[in-house]
Amino acid sequence: MLAHLHIHPTALSFASEAMIEQMPTNLKNWLTGRRESSYFHTCAMTTVMKATVWQLLNCPYQGLAKRLYLEGKTLELIGLYLDQISHDQGLRQTVDDLQSDHVERILQARDLLLHQVTNPPTLLELAHRVGLNDRKLKQGFRSVFGTTVFGYLRNYQMEQAKQLLLMPGTTIASVAQAVGYSSPEAFSVAFRRTFAVTPKTYQLQHR
Repeated sequence: MLAHLHIHPTALSFASEAMIEQMPTNLKNWLTGRRESSYFHTCAMTTVMKATVWQLLNCPYQGLAKRLYLEGKTLELIGLYLDQISHDQGLRQTVDDLQSDHVERILQARDLLLHQVTNPPTLLELAHRVGLNDRKLKQGFRSVFGTTVFGYLRNYQMEQAKQLLLMPGTTIASVAQAVGYSSPEAFSVAFRRTFAVTPKTYQLQHR
């Protein structure tokens, strides 16, 4: 899925100075008027982002309720995007033992992995696509994210699943499919192994 999110600076007028200071430099300069040209940035869409876009495109309401729903979901999507780019900005600043180009390749590999969460590439395929050998990819992933490539993928799948389970109308089967599991049973086993609770119980406890 590819989505273009066009934001006018006034849409973020609610942001305080403290909030703006935490944003990436280019975005901060654009919001504060220190940069005249538009701000453009691409990032991988997470599973939750995709679900939010689907909800935007399939709004069940009309009239004022529709407008409020769409505005709320748009702000949610902006929040998810800002959270991701702020996280990446922090990674770039804290990883000192890798060259900046190496960090960018690791982040690119992460984006490719998340883009194909339902059918992830092999380690060798991923390394080839970002111009690294598999050893450097594995070492870089551990340095940047503190885990292995597929350990990161599993953690991502489970964290995305937690958020999807709380969305209205979602089923265990639909969440399992969204995060890349071929069967609800396999997903339930992995979820319980990670969080010591079944997906259904988690839904009932937190909805």
